[in-house]
Amino acid sequence: MALTKAPPTAASLPTAASFPFGATARRIAAAIVVTALLPFFAALAVGQATIERLGALAVQPELGLAFEQSLGVYADLASSLKEGMRHEGVSMAADPALVSAASSRQAPAIEASLRALSERHPRVASLSLVEASGEGEVGPSVRRAAGSPSEVKRLTVRTPVAGTSLELVAVMETPAARFAEQERLASFERAYRELESTRRSAYVERPYLLALTAIMLLTILFAVGIGVLVARPVTRGVERLVSAFSPVATGDLVPRVTFEAQDELGALGRSFNATLVELGQSRARVEFLRHMGEWQKVARRLAHEIRNPLTPIQLSVQECARRYDGADPQFARLLATTVEVVEEEVGSLRRLVGRFARFARLPDPELAPCDLGEFLRGQATHLALAEGAGPAGESRAASSPAPSSPATPSSPPSPSSDDDEEGTLGNVDLAFEIPPDPMVARIDREMLHRALINLIRNAAQAHRDAPPSSGGAEGAAAKGRVRVRAGEDAEGLWIAVDDDGPGVAPEIRESLFDPYVTTKRDGTGLGLSIVKKIALDHGGRIEAATSPEGGARFLLRLPRG
Repeated sequence: MALTKAPPTAASLPTAASFPFGATARRIAAAIVVTALLPFFAALAVGQATIERLGALAVQPELGLAFEQSLGVYADLASSLKEGMRHEGVSMAADPALVSAASSRQAPAIEASLRALSERHPRVASLSLVEASGEGEVGPSVRRAAGSPSEVKRLTVRTPVAGTSLELVAVMETPAARFAEQERLASFERAYRELESTRRSAYVERPYLLALTAIMLLTILFAVGIGVLVARPVTRGVERLVSAFSPVATGDLVPRVTFEAQDELGALGRSFNATLVELGQSRARVEFLRHMGEWQKVARRLAHEIRNPLTPIQLSVQECARRYDGADPQFARLLATTVEVVEEEVGSLRRLVGRFARFARLPDPELAPCDLGEFLRGQATHLALAEGAGPAGESRAASSPAPSSPATPSSPPSPSSDDDEEGTLGNVDLAFEIPPDPMVARIDREMLHRALINLIRNAAQAHRDAPPSSGGAEGAAAKGRVRVRAGEDAEGLWIAVDDDGPGVAPEIRESLFDPYVTTKRDGTGLGLSIVKKIALDHGGRIEAATSPEGGARFLLRLPRG
Protein backbone atom coordinates (compact mmCIF):
# COMPACT_ATOMS: atom_id res chain seq x y z
CA MET A 1 0.00 0.00 0.00
CA ALA A 2 1.43 3.34 -1.07
CA LEU A 3 1.66 6.08 1.49
CA THR A 4 1.00 9.70 0.55
CA LYS A 5 2.32 12.65 2.43
CA ALA A 6 -0.32 15.01 3.73
CA PRO A 7 0.04 18.67 2.70
CA PRO A 8 1.50 20.94 5.36
CA THR A 9 -0.87 22.79 7.63
CA ALA A 10 -0.41 26.17 9.28
CA ALA A 11 0.43 24.43 12.56
CA SER A 12 3.19 22.31 10.96
CA LEU A 13 4.89 25.15 9.13
CA PRO A 14 7.61 27.16 10.87
CA THR A 15 6.96 30.80 11.53
CA ALA A 16 9.34 33.67 12.17
CA ALA A 17 8.38 33.60 15.86
CA SER A 18 9.39 29.92 16.14
CA PHE A 19 12.99 30.68 15.19
CA PRO A 20 15.45 32.07 17.77
CA PHE A 21 16.07 35.72 17.11
CA GLY A 22 18.98 36.12 14.76
CA ALA A 23 19.66 32.37 14.57
CA THR A 24 20.75 32.60 10.95
CA ALA A 25 22.90 35.62 11.69
CA ARG A 26 24.51 33.77 14.60
CA ARG A 27 25.17 30.75 12.41
CA ILE A 28 26.79 32.97 9.81
CA ALA A 29 28.94 34.62 12.50
CA ALA A 30 29.90 31.21 13.88
CA ALA A 31 30.83 30.02 10.41
CA ILE A 32 33.01 33.10 9.93
CA VAL A 33 34.70 32.54 13.31
CA VAL A 34 35.35 28.85 12.63
CA THR A 35 36.60 29.64 9.15
CA ALA A 36 38.89 32.34 10.52
CA LEU A 37 40.21 30.33 13.49
CA LEU A 38 41.82 27.67 11.30
CA PRO A 39 44.08 30.12 9.44
CA PHE A 40 44.50 32.06 12.70
CA PHE A 41 46.12 29.13 14.52
CA ALA A 42 48.14 28.25 11.44
CA ALA A 43 49.39 31.84 11.12
CA LEU A 44 50.11 31.97 14.86
CA ALA A 45 52.22 28.80 14.70
CA VAL A 46 54.12 30.00 11.63
CA GLY A 47 54.60 33.45 13.17
CA GLN A 48 55.90 32.04 16.43
CA ALA A 49 58.37 29.79 14.63
CA THR A 50 59.48 32.69 12.43
CA ILE A 51 59.97 35.04 15.39
CA GLU A 52 61.90 32.41 17.31
CA ARG A 53 64.08 31.75 14.30
CA LEU A 54 64.75 35.44 13.80
CA GLY A 55 65.47 35.82 17.52
CA ALA A 56 67.95 32.95 17.31
CA LEU A 57 69.59 34.54 14.30
CA ALA A 58 69.89 37.83 16.19
CA VAL A 59 71.99 36.31 19.01
CA GLN A 60 74.57 34.29 17.11
CA PRO A 61 77.85 33.68 19.12
CA GLU A 62 79.87 34.89 16.15
CA LEU A 63 78.08 38.24 16.38
CA GLY A 64 79.01 38.58 20.08
CA LEU A 65 82.66 37.74 19.31
CA ALA A 66 82.67 40.35 16.57
CA PHE A 67 81.35 42.92 19.06
CA GLU A 68 84.14 42.03 21.51
CA GLN A 69 86.83 42.28 18.84
CA SER A 70 85.48 45.64 17.66
CA LEU A 71 85.50 46.97 21.21
CA GLY A 72 89.12 45.72 21.58
CA VAL A 73 90.13 47.58 18.44
CA TYR A 74 88.51 50.76 19.72
CA ALA A 75 90.20 50.31 23.14
CA ASP A 76 93.61 49.82 21.51
CA LEU A 77 93.03 52.90 19.37
CA ALA A 78 92.10 54.99 22.42
CA SER A 79 95.12 53.75 24.35
CA SER A 80 97.33 54.51 21.36
CA LEU A 81 95.97 58.05 21.13
CA LYS A 82 96.47 58.69 24.82
CA GLU A 83 99.99 57.23 24.75
CA GLY A 84 100.87 59.41 21.77
CA MET A 85 99.66 62.50 23.60
CA ARG A 86 101.83 61.64 26.62
CA HIS A 87 104.91 61.14 24.42
CA GLU A 88 104.14 64.43 22.75
CA GLY A 89 103.98 66.09 26.19
CA VAL A 90 107.36 64.57 27.18
CA SER A 91 108.84 65.77 23.88
CA MET A 92 107.61 69.33 24.46
CA ALA A 93 108.87 69.35 28.09
CA ALA A 94 112.37 68.42 26.87
CA ASP A 95 112.52 71.24 24.36
CA PRO A 96 115.81 73.21 25.02
CA ALA A 97 114.19 76.60 24.52
CA LEU A 98 111.50 75.75 27.05
CA VAL A 99 114.06 74.36 29.51
CA SER A 100 116.17 77.56 29.22
CA ALA A 101 113.13 79.81 29.65
CA ALA A 102 111.89 77.78 32.62
CA SER A 103 115.29 77.95 34.28
CA SER A 104 115.47 81.73 33.88
CA ARG A 105 111.81 82.13 34.77
CA GLN A 106 111.59 85.10 32.44
CA ALA A 107 108.01 85.67 31.35
CA PRO A 108 108.81 86.83 27.77
CA ALA A 109 111.04 83.86 27.14
CA ILE A 110 108.48 81.45 28.62
CA GLU A 111 105.71 82.90 26.46
CA ALA A 112 107.85 82.76 23.32
CA SER A 113 108.87 79.14 23.87
CA LEU A 114 105.30 78.06 24.69
CA ARG A 115 103.93 79.79 21.57
CA ALA A 116 106.61 78.11 19.42
CA LEU A 117 105.64 74.69 20.84
CA SER A 118 101.92 75.40 20.25
CA GLU A 119 102.55 76.19 16.61
CA ARG A 120 104.57 72.98 16.09
CA HIS A 121 101.96 70.75 17.76
CA PRO A 122 98.48 71.31 16.26
CA ARG A 123 96.71 69.05 18.77
CA VAL A 124 97.67 71.33 21.64
CA ALA A 125 94.81 73.50 22.90
CA SER A 126 96.76 75.23 25.71
CA LEU A 127 100.23 75.21 27.27
CA SER A 128 101.31 76.54 30.67
CA LEU A 129 104.11 76.16 33.26
CA VAL A 130 103.10 75.50 36.86
CA GLU A 131 104.94 74.79 40.06
CA ALA A 132 105.27 71.09 40.73
CA SER A 133 103.96 71.76 44.21
CA GLY A 134 100.75 73.19 42.71
CA GLU A 135 101.25 76.76 44.02
CA GLY A 136 100.31 78.41 40.69
CA GLU A 137 101.37 79.23 37.15
CA VAL A 138 104.77 80.58 36.23
CA GLY A 139 104.64 83.07 33.39
CA PRO A 140 101.87 83.48 30.91
CA SER A 141 100.02 80.52 29.31
CA VAL A 142 99.33 80.06 25.60
CA ARG A 143 95.85 79.09 24.36
CA ARG A 144 94.26 78.64 20.94
CA ALA A 145 90.60 78.45 19.96
CA ALA A 146 89.16 75.24 21.37
CA GLY A 147 86.52 73.04 19.74
CA SER A 148 83.14 72.35 21.35
CA PRO A 149 82.95 69.46 23.85
CA SER A 150 80.70 67.51 21.48
CA GLU A 151 83.31 67.63 18.71
CA VAL A 152 86.63 67.02 20.54
CA LYS A 153 87.96 64.90 23.35
CA ARG A 154 90.49 66.65 25.68
CA LEU A 155 93.39 65.07 27.53
CA THR A 156 95.57 66.95 30.06
CA VAL A 157 99.22 65.85 30.18
CA ARG A 158 101.50 67.05 33.04
CA THR A 159 105.23 66.56 32.32
CA PRO A 160 108.17 67.76 34.53
CA VAL A 161 110.58 70.19 32.85
CA ALA A 162 114.13 68.88 33.14
CA GLY A 163 116.43 70.74 35.60
CA THR A 164 113.56 72.76 37.12
CA SER A 165 110.84 72.45 39.71
CA LEU A 166 108.21 73.28 37.07
CA GLU A 167 105.78 71.09 35.16
CA LEU A 168 104.47 71.60 31.60
CA VAL A 169 100.69 71.33 31.55
CA ALA A 170 99.50 70.54 28.01
CA VAL A 171 95.78 70.26 27.18
CA MET A 172 95.46 68.28 23.92
CA GLU A 173 92.44 67.71 21.72
CA THR A 174 91.48 64.79 19.45
CA PRO A 175 88.20 64.25 17.51
CA ALA A 176 85.47 62.88 19.82
CA ALA A 177 83.79 60.79 17.11
CA ARG A 178 86.01 57.79 17.64
CA PHE A 179 85.44 57.76 21.38
CA ALA A 180 81.66 58.22 20.87
CA GLU A 181 81.60 55.27 18.51
CA GLN A 182 83.39 53.25 21.11
CA GLU A 183 80.83 54.20 23.76
CA ARG A 184 77.87 53.39 21.49
CA LEU A 185 79.37 50.07 20.54
CA ALA A 186 80.00 49.29 24.19
CA SER A 187 76.40 50.15 25.10
CA PHE A 188 75.05 48.02 22.24
CA GLU A 189 77.35 45.16 23.20
CA ARG A 190 76.04 45.26 26.79
CA ALA A 191 72.41 45.24 25.57
CA TYR A 192 73.23 42.40 23.21
CA ARG A 193 74.81 40.38 25.98
CA GLU A 194 71.75 40.97 28.18
CA LEU A 195 69.43 39.96 25.32
CA GLU A 196 71.55 36.90 24.62
CA SER A 197 71.63 35.78 28.21
CA THR A 198 68.16 36.29 29.64
CA ARG A 199 65.75 38.61 27.79
CA ARG A 200 65.44 37.43 24.20
CA SER A 201 61.98 35.98 24.88
CA ALA A 202 60.76 39.02 26.86
CA TYR A 203 62.07 41.72 24.50
CA VAL A 204 61.86 40.08 21.07
CA GLU A 205 59.68 37.01 20.80
CA ARG A 206 56.85 37.73 23.23
CA PRO A 207 56.02 41.34 22.09
CA TYR A 208 55.93 40.41 18.43
CA LEU A 209 53.92 37.28 19.13
CA LEU A 210 51.40 39.23 21.20
CA ALA A 211 51.16 41.89 18.51
CA LEU A 212 50.51 39.25 15.85
CA THR A 213 47.85 37.59 18.04
CA ALA A 214 46.11 40.92 18.71
CA ILE A 215 46.07 41.79 15.00
CA MET A 216 44.61 38.40 14.07
CA LEU A 217 41.93 38.57 16.78
CA LEU A 218 40.94 42.10 15.76
CA THR A 219 40.71 40.91 12.16
CA ILE A 220 38.41 38.06 13.19
CA LEU A 221 36.19 40.37 15.25
CA PHE A 222 36.02 42.84 12.39
CA ALA A 223 35.12 40.05 9.96
CA VAL A 224 32.40 38.79 12.31
CA GLY A 225 30.96 42.30 12.67
CA ILE A 226 30.95 42.87 8.93
CA GLY A 227 29.44 39.41 8.38
CA VAL A 228 26.61 40.10 10.84
CA LEU A 229 25.93 43.52 9.29
CA VAL A 230 25.81 42.00 5.82
CA ALA A 231 23.77 38.97 6.89
CA ARG A 232 21.21 40.82 9.03
CA PRO A 233 19.20 42.33 6.12
CA VAL A 234 19.14 38.90 4.49
CA THR A 235 17.95 37.16 7.65
CA ARG A 236 15.31 39.81 8.25
CA GLY A 237 14.07 39.32 4.71
CA VAL A 238 13.97 35.56 5.20
CA GLU A 239 12.02 36.05 8.45
CA ARG A 240 9.50 38.25 6.62
CA LEU A 241 9.13 35.60 3.92
CA VAL A 242 8.59 32.89 6.55
CA SER A 243 5.95 35.05 8.25
CA ALA A 244 4.22 35.61 4.92
CA PHE A 245 4.28 31.89 4.03
CA SER A 246 2.40 30.86 7.18
CA PRO A 247 -1.02 32.34 6.23
CA VAL A 248 -0.47 31.27 2.60
CA ALA A 249 -0.43 27.65 3.78
CA THR A 250 -3.98 28.13 5.12
CA GLY A 251 -5.15 29.54 1.80
CA ASP A 252 -4.81 33.25 2.59
CA LEU A 253 -3.21 34.85 -0.49
CA VAL A 254 -3.45 38.43 0.78
CA PRO A 255 -0.04 38.74 2.57
CA ARG A 256 2.68 40.62 0.72
CA VAL A 257 6.33 41.33 1.49
CA THR A 258 8.12 44.56 0.63
CA PHE A 259 11.82 44.72 -0.21
CA GLU A 260 13.35 48.04 -1.22
CA ALA A 261 16.77 46.60 -2.01
CA GLN A 262 17.40 45.85 -5.68
CA ASP A 263 19.21 42.56 -5.06
CA GLU A 264 18.48 38.84 -5.19
CA LEU A 265 16.42 39.00 -1.99
CA GLY A 266 14.36 41.88 -3.36
CA ALA A 267 13.83 39.90 -6.58
CA LEU A 268 12.74 36.92 -4.45
CA GLY A 269 10.24 39.08 -2.57
CA ARG A 270 8.83 40.52 -5.79
CA SER A 271 8.61 37.03 -7.27
CA PHE A 272 6.82 35.88 -4.12
CA ASN A 273 4.28 38.71 -4.43
CA ALA A 274 3.83 38.03 -8.16
CA THR A 275 3.35 34.33 -7.40
CA LEU A 276 0.63 35.14 -4.86
CA VAL A 277 -1.08 37.41 -7.37
CA GLU A 278 -0.90 34.69 -10.00
CA LEU A 279 -2.14 32.10 -7.50
CA GLY A 280 -5.04 34.35 -6.60
CA GLN A 281 -5.90 34.85 -10.26
CA SER A 282 -5.53 31.14 -10.96
CA ARG A 283 -7.72 30.28 -7.96
CA ALA A 284 -10.38 32.75 -9.12
CA ARG A 285 -10.09 31.36 -12.66
CA VAL A 286 -10.45 27.77 -11.52
CA GLU A 287 -13.29 28.66 -9.16
CA PHE A 288 -15.14 30.53 -11.90
CA LEU A 289 -14.65 27.73 -14.42
CA ARG A 290 -15.84 25.21 -11.83
CA HIS A 291 -18.98 27.27 -11.21
CA MET A 292 -19.44 27.66 -14.93
CA GLY A 293 -19.26 23.89 -15.35
CA GLU A 294 -21.89 23.41 -12.67
CA TRP A 295 -24.14 26.07 -14.22
CA GLN A 296 -23.69 24.49 -17.64
CA LYS A 297 -24.90 21.18 -16.22
CA VAL A 298 -27.93 22.98 -14.76
CA ALA A 299 -28.56 24.78 -18.06
CA ARG A 300 -28.27 21.50 -20.00
CA ARG A 301 -30.81 19.86 -17.70
CA LEU A 302 -33.17 22.85 -17.79
CA ALA A 303 -33.00 22.99 -21.58
CA HIS A 304 -33.82 19.29 -21.77
CA GLU A 305 -36.62 19.45 -19.21
CA ILE A 306 -38.23 22.58 -20.65
CA ARG A 307 -37.88 21.75 -24.37
CA ASN A 308 -39.73 18.42 -24.19
CA PRO A 309 -43.17 19.69 -23.00
CA LEU A 310 -43.21 22.84 -25.15
CA THR A 311 -44.32 21.20 -28.38
CA PRO A 312 -47.13 19.11 -26.78
CA ILE A 313 -48.41 22.20 -24.97
CA GLN A 314 -48.46 24.24 -28.17
CA LEU A 315 -50.03 21.41 -30.21
CA SER A 316 -52.65 20.75 -27.55
CA VAL A 317 -53.79 24.38 -27.44
CA GLN A 318 -53.81 24.59 -31.22
CA GLU A 319 -55.83 21.36 -31.44
CA CYS A 320 -58.40 22.74 -28.95
CA ALA A 321 -58.78 25.90 -31.05
CA ARG A 322 -59.04 23.88 -34.27
CA ARG A 323 -61.78 21.58 -32.96
CA TYR A 324 -63.94 24.30 -31.42
CA ASP A 325 -66.91 24.96 -33.77
CA GLY A 326 -67.24 28.62 -32.81
CA ALA A 327 -70.76 28.44 -31.37
CA ASP A 328 -69.92 31.02 -28.73
CA PRO A 329 -68.22 34.07 -30.37
CA GLN A 330 -67.00 35.40 -27.04
CA PHE A 331 -65.40 32.09 -26.10
CA ALA A 332 -63.95 31.83 -29.61
CA ARG A 333 -62.22 35.20 -29.17
CA LEU A 334 -60.92 34.08 -25.73
CA LEU A 335 -59.65 30.83 -27.20
CA ALA A 336 -57.90 32.67 -30.06
CA THR A 337 -56.29 35.03 -27.58
CA THR A 338 -55.19 32.10 -25.44
CA VAL A 339 -53.65 30.34 -28.47
CA GLU A 340 -51.79 33.54 -29.37
CA VAL A 341 -50.47 34.00 -25.82
CA VAL A 342 -49.43 30.34 -25.56
CA GLU A 343 -47.65 30.44 -28.91
CA GLU A 344 -45.87 33.66 -27.96
CA GLU A 345 -44.79 32.32 -24.57
CA VAL A 346 -43.76 28.99 -26.06
CA GLY A 347 -41.67 30.91 -28.55
CA SER A 348 -40.06 32.89 -25.69
CA LEU A 349 -39.39 29.66 -23.81
CA ARG A 350 -37.86 28.12 -26.91
CA ARG A 351 -35.56 31.11 -27.32
CA LEU A 352 -34.64 30.86 -23.63
CA VAL A 353 -34.02 27.13 -23.99
CA GLY A 354 -31.87 27.88 -27.02
CA ARG A 355 -29.78 30.25 -24.95
CA PHE A 356 -29.41 27.66 -22.21
CA ALA A 357 -28.44 25.06 -24.80
CA ARG A 358 -25.82 27.35 -26.38
CA PHE A 359 -24.48 28.19 -22.90
CA ALA A 360 -24.28 24.49 -22.02
CA ARG A 361 -22.48 23.66 -25.29
CA LEU A 362 -19.60 26.17 -25.04
CA PRO A 363 -16.75 24.43 -26.85
CA ASP A 364 -13.11 24.29 -25.85
CA PRO A 365 -11.07 26.95 -27.67
CA GLU A 366 -8.84 26.09 -30.62
CA LEU A 367 -6.20 28.83 -30.44
CA ALA A 368 -4.18 29.89 -33.45
CA PRO A 369 -1.99 32.95 -34.15
CA CYS A 370 -3.97 35.85 -35.57
CA ASP A 371 -3.60 39.60 -36.13
CA LEU A 372 -6.09 41.06 -33.66
CA GLY A 373 -6.44 44.26 -35.70
CA GLU A 374 -7.32 42.29 -38.84
CA PHE A 375 -9.85 40.26 -36.86
CA LEU A 376 -11.57 43.37 -35.48
CA ARG A 377 -11.69 45.05 -38.88
CA GLY A 378 -13.43 41.91 -40.16
CA GLN A 379 -15.95 42.15 -37.30
CA ALA A 380 -16.65 45.78 -38.20
CA THR A 381 -17.38 44.81 -41.81
CA HIS A 382 -19.67 41.93 -40.83
CA LEU A 383 -21.62 44.06 -38.36
CA ALA A 384 -22.10 46.67 -41.06
CA LEU A 385 -23.41 43.99 -43.47
CA ALA A 386 -25.62 42.40 -40.80
CA GLU A 387 -27.26 45.68 -39.74
CA GLY A 388 -27.44 47.13 -43.21
CA ALA A 389 -25.77 50.34 -44.25
CA GLY A 390 -27.76 52.18 -41.60
CA PRO A 391 -26.54 54.00 -38.53
CA ALA A 392 -25.71 50.82 -36.69
CA GLY A 393 -23.40 49.82 -39.46
CA GLU A 394 -21.44 53.08 -39.62
CA SER A 395 -18.22 51.42 -38.53
CA ARG A 396 -14.74 52.86 -38.86
CA ALA A 397 -11.19 51.86 -37.94
CA ALA A 398 -8.99 54.60 -36.49
CA SER A 399 -5.86 55.29 -38.54
CA SER A 400 -6.76 52.42 -40.88
CA PRO A 401 -9.60 51.93 -43.38
CA ALA A 402 -11.59 48.74 -43.29
CA PRO A 403 -10.01 46.11 -45.56
CA SER A 404 -11.73 45.28 -48.83
CA SER A 405 -11.71 41.55 -48.12
CA PRO A 406 -11.62 41.06 -44.36
CA ALA A 407 -11.17 37.72 -42.71
CA THR A 408 -14.56 36.32 -41.79
CA PRO A 409 -15.42 34.47 -38.62
CA SER A 410 -16.89 31.02 -38.94
CA SER A 411 -20.34 32.22 -37.77
CA PRO A 412 -21.12 35.84 -38.73
CA PRO A 413 -23.45 37.75 -36.49
CA SER A 414 -27.08 38.12 -37.31
CA PRO A 415 -29.58 40.46 -35.71
CA SER A 416 -31.80 37.57 -34.75
CA SER A 417 -29.22 35.49 -32.94
CA ASP A 418 -28.54 35.39 -29.20
CA ASP A 419 -30.06 38.37 -27.35
CA ASP A 420 -30.85 40.87 -30.09
CA GLU A 421 -34.52 40.05 -30.43
CA GLU A 422 -35.49 43.70 -30.68
CA GLY A 423 -32.73 44.86 -33.00
CA THR A 424 -30.92 46.69 -30.20
CA LEU A 425 -27.87 47.32 -32.41
CA GLY A 426 -30.03 49.61 -34.52
CA ASN A 427 -30.35 51.97 -31.54
CA VAL A 428 -26.66 52.77 -31.21
CA ASP A 429 -23.93 54.39 -33.27
CA LEU A 430 -21.26 51.66 -33.42
CA ALA A 431 -17.68 52.56 -34.33
CA PHE A 432 -14.37 50.69 -34.36
CA GLU A 433 -11.07 52.40 -33.61
CA ILE A 434 -8.23 50.01 -34.41
CA PRO A 435 -4.54 50.89 -34.79
CA PRO A 436 -2.88 49.85 -38.08
CA ASP A 437 0.08 48.09 -36.44
CA PRO A 438 -0.02 44.27 -36.24
CA MET A 439 -1.14 42.87 -32.87
CA VAL A 440 -0.49 39.13 -32.88
CA ALA A 441 -2.43 36.97 -30.42
CA ARG A 442 -3.46 33.32 -30.18
CA ILE A 443 -7.24 33.30 -30.41
CA ASP A 444 -10.23 31.16 -31.38
CA ARG A 445 -11.88 33.40 -33.97
CA GLU A 446 -15.38 31.98 -33.47
CA MET A 447 -15.33 32.22 -29.68
CA LEU A 448 -13.77 35.70 -29.64
CA HIS A 449 -16.39 36.80 -32.17
CA ARG A 450 -19.07 35.58 -29.80
CA ALA A 451 -17.49 37.43 -26.85
CA LEU A 452 -17.25 40.66 -28.85
CA ILE A 453 -20.89 40.41 -30.01
CA ASN A 454 -22.04 39.81 -26.44
CA LEU A 455 -20.18 42.89 -25.21
CA ILE A 456 -21.55 45.10 -28.01
CA ARG A 457 -25.11 43.90 -27.46
CA ASN A 458 -24.73 44.33 -23.71
CA ALA A 459 -23.77 47.99 -24.30
CA ALA A 460 -26.70 48.46 -26.72
CA GLN A 461 -29.18 46.92 -24.27
CA ALA A 462 -27.85 49.10 -21.44
CA HIS A 463 -28.57 52.18 -23.58
CA ARG A 464 -32.01 50.84 -24.52
CA ASP A 465 -33.03 50.16 -20.90
CA ALA A 466 -31.61 53.36 -19.40
CA PRO A 467 -33.95 56.24 -18.52
CA PRO A 468 -33.51 59.42 -20.58
CA SER A 469 -31.70 61.21 -17.76
CA SER A 470 -29.10 58.43 -17.70
CA GLY A 471 -28.31 58.46 -21.37
CA GLY A 472 -31.15 56.23 -22.59
CA ALA A 473 -33.29 56.84 -25.62
CA GLU A 474 -35.95 59.53 -25.46
CA GLY A 475 -38.73 57.68 -27.19
CA ALA A 476 -36.99 56.18 -30.23
CA ALA A 477 -35.07 59.24 -31.39
CA ALA A 478 -31.82 59.39 -29.37
CA LYS A 479 -29.02 57.02 -30.34
CA GLY A 480 -26.36 55.77 -28.00
CA ARG A 481 -22.65 55.52 -28.75
CA VAL A 482 -20.70 52.28 -28.62
CA ARG A 483 -16.96 52.38 -29.38
CA VAL A 484 -14.78 49.32 -29.87
CA ARG A 485 -11.11 50.15 -29.36
CA ALA A 486 -7.98 48.02 -29.33
CA GLY A 487 -4.37 48.54 -28.37
CA GLU A 488 -1.25 47.16 -26.75
CA ASP A 489 0.46 47.96 -23.45
CA ALA A 490 2.91 46.43 -21.00
CA GLU A 491 0.39 43.78 -19.90
CA GLY A 492 -0.40 42.60 -23.43
CA LEU A 493 -3.20 43.24 -25.93
CA TRP A 494 -6.60 44.69 -25.05
CA ILE A 495 -10.04 45.25 -26.57
CA ALA A 496 -12.26 47.90 -24.93
CA VAL A 497 -16.01 48.23 -25.53
CA ASP A 498 -17.18 51.68 -24.33
CA ASP A 499 -20.70 53.08 -24.21
CA ASP A 500 -22.41 56.23 -23.03
CA GLY A 501 -25.11 54.42 -21.06
CA PRO A 502 -25.76 54.50 -17.30
CA GLY A 503 -22.58 52.55 -16.49
CA VAL A 504 -22.03 49.81 -13.92
CA ALA A 505 -22.17 50.47 -10.18
CA PRO A 506 -18.82 49.64 -8.51
CA GLU A 507 -20.46 47.33 -5.96
CA ILE A 508 -21.74 44.92 -8.64
CA ARG A 509 -18.74 44.91 -11.00
CA GLU A 510 -17.31 41.68 -9.60
CA SER A 511 -20.60 39.75 -9.48
CA LEU A 512 -21.68 41.04 -12.92
CA PHE A 513 -19.87 38.16 -14.65
CA ASP A 514 -21.52 35.41 -12.58
CA PRO A 515 -24.12 33.30 -14.41
CA TYR A 516 -27.72 34.50 -14.23
CA VAL A 517 -26.76 37.90 -12.81
CA THR A 518 -28.24 40.65 -14.98
CA THR A 519 -29.49 44.21 -14.79
CA LYS A 520 -31.44 43.99 -18.11
CA ARG A 521 -35.21 43.77 -18.15
CA ASP A 522 -35.16 40.73 -20.46
CA GLY A 523 -31.62 39.43 -19.90
CA THR A 524 -30.68 35.92 -18.86
CA GLY A 525 -27.37 36.83 -17.20
CA LEU A 526 -25.43 34.49 -19.49
CA GLY A 527 -23.82 36.89 -21.97
CA LEU A 528 -21.11 38.36 -19.70
CA SER A 529 -20.49 34.96 -18.09
CA ILE A 530 -19.78 33.55 -21.53
CA VAL A 531 -17.46 36.48 -22.24
CA LYS A 532 -15.50 35.84 -19.03
CA LYS A 533 -15.19 32.12 -19.77
CA ILE A 534 -13.93 32.86 -23.28
CA ALA A 535 -11.44 35.38 -21.88
CA LEU A 536 -10.15 32.85 -19.33
CA ASP A 537 -9.95 30.13 -22.01
CA HIS A 538 -7.70 32.52 -23.97
CA GLY A 539 -5.44 33.08 -20.95
CA GLY A 540 -6.78 36.61 -20.46
CA ARG A 541 -9.34 38.37 -18.30
CA ILE A 542 -12.30 40.76 -18.50
CA GLU A 543 -12.72 43.88 -16.36
CA ALA A 544 -15.57 46.34 -15.86
CA ALA A 545 -14.74 50.01 -15.39
CA THR A 546 -15.94 53.51 -16.19
CA SER A 547 -15.84 54.50 -19.84
CA PRO A 548 -14.42 57.74 -21.27
CA GLU A 549 -17.78 57.99 -23.03
CA GLY A 550 -19.47 58.35 -19.65
CA GLY A 551 -20.99 54.88 -19.38
CA ALA A 552 -19.50 51.44 -18.88
CA ARG A 553 -16.24 50.06 -20.22
CA PHE A 554 -15.59 46.36 -20.59
CA LEU A 555 -11.87 45.72 -21.05
CA LEU A 556 -10.91 42.35 -22.50
CA ARG A 557 -7.19 41.62 -22.03
CA LEU A 558 -5.37 38.94 -24.05
CA PRO A 559 -1.77 37.73 -23.90
CA ARG A 560 0.54 38.36 -26.85
CA GLY A 561 0.78 35.53 -29.35
